[in-house]
Amino acid sequence: MLTDCTLEKKLWTFLTVEMFQIMGFNYAACDEDSKENFVQSMCESEYKQLLLFVNFIKNNSSMLCV
Repeated sequence: MLTDCTLEKKLWTFLTVEMFQIMGFNYAACDEDSKENFVQSMCESEYKQLLLFVNFIKNNSSMLCV
């Protein structure tokens, strides 16, 4: 299990180099139930990153108008 500090460090490390840059505090908007699950999903595959991104956009309807 990741500690909060370790988790935050991982978020900053990989989210800036992955396909979509979604900050960890948006995990619920991506339909994940915890930061840890969000990190695991982001690390799993680019396909999973795409799904998280789609959920993030769908759950932030104001972004659909941009």
